[in-house]
This record gives sequence, structure tokens and C-alpha cells, in this order.
Amino acid sequence: MYLYEYTTGWNIKYRIVKMQDSQIIEAFLSIIGTKKEAEYYHDFIMATRVLHLRKNQKLVEYQNQSSAMSFIFKGSLVRKIINPRGEKRTIMFHTDGFHEFIKSYDSIYFHNHTDYEVIANEPTTIVSFDYLKIMEIVRSDLRLLNYFTEKTEELLMTLDLFRNYHLSLTSEEYLRWLYRNYNFIFLKFPSKEIASFMGITPVWLSKLKAKLNS
Repeated sequence: MYLYEYTTGWNIKYRIVKMQDSQIIEAFLSIIGTKKEAEYYHDFIMATRVLHLRKNQKLVEYQNQSSAMSFIFKGSLVRKIINPRGEKRTIMFHTDGFHEFIKSYDSIYFHNHTDYEVIANEPTTIVSFDYLKIMEIVRSDLRLLNYFTEKTEELLMTLDLFRNYHLSLTSEEYLRWLYRNYNFIFLKFPSKEIASFMGITPVWLSKLKAKLNS
């Protein structure tokens, strides 16, 4: 795993640092605001592991049951629903800066098998832990419990927002809205995934892009 660091001065200089898995876990705990003095800090580390996914490798399998929660430390993934006919459709994008927490809501809350899969869009580093076990470990830390709850609500709100605009706008209007509010999607993900997300063909997406850029 590579972490980009920089020093400021007359010029900004970037250097690449190789991180060990233990360092990645410690960096993750720092990101979520967990201090080394916390009584559950060591237990949290022991219940956490780092996954290094190849491009197109699955983080969440279709029809699986899992209580794992994952944090994207570096990289990106796509969430694809699979309908009864076996057709796949992209329903959400995840990056290390946009809805970086992923969990199987149907398994954790309803004990059902997943109707979707989550696939790496590029080489991706994941911090993974058992959500139910971690909730038991940190049950006394209301701040952290609220943090995870807010992250879950953020994703559900975005899913609802995307769905509402998708249903209420034309394809051209929806594309313009995505460009205006989520431009990074077009920089990070392939056109075929964006077309699938919009419910149109890649050819039609290309034509809409050309029209908007003309």
C-alpha cells in the first residue's frame, strides 16, 4: 500500500511511502478518531484486517451473508445489483473519499443473503472488520457508535437522492446533474459503469456527453 505525503515550502514535494498492514490499521483508527488510550484500542486492532484487492476482485459476493464492514483506505469499488434474470446493474460508486464505508445491510440487519456484489474498480486497499463484533467492543463509546450510524445514514441518503433524481429527470438532465455534483465519478470510473448506473447504453452515454460538451 502506498501513501502519498508532502512537505510545504517554495515547492510542494510528494514522496511515496510503503505502509505495512499494521500501519494502515493504525491510520484507519486515527481517521475515525480512536485514540491509543481507548480501553478497546488493542481489541479493535486484533479484530481488524487489511485486504489488498486486485482490479475486478470481489469484496462482497452475490448471495452471500456477511457481517463485515469495510473501509476503503485507498482505491475504489462499484456496487452492482443482480436481478432475478441474472442481469447486473451498477447502483453505487465507492471511493476512498466518497462513501468509503461498505457493509452488507441485508445480512447485518435482516439476516438475508445479498442481492448485489461489490467489485474493485482498481487495485484497492480495504480495512475490514466484523461490524457486530466491533459494535460490541466499542459499545461504551457513544461518539464512535454515532460516527458509524452517521456513515450508514449518509450512504442511504445518497442512494435515495440518486434514485429520486434518476426518476424525475431525463437522461440528459440526469447526466448534467451528475457532472455538476459528482464530477469525480467521470474521472474515476469507466463509462460502461456510469451508463449502467444511469440505465442507458454506453453508446447513448457517449452521445449525451458529446451534446453536453458541444
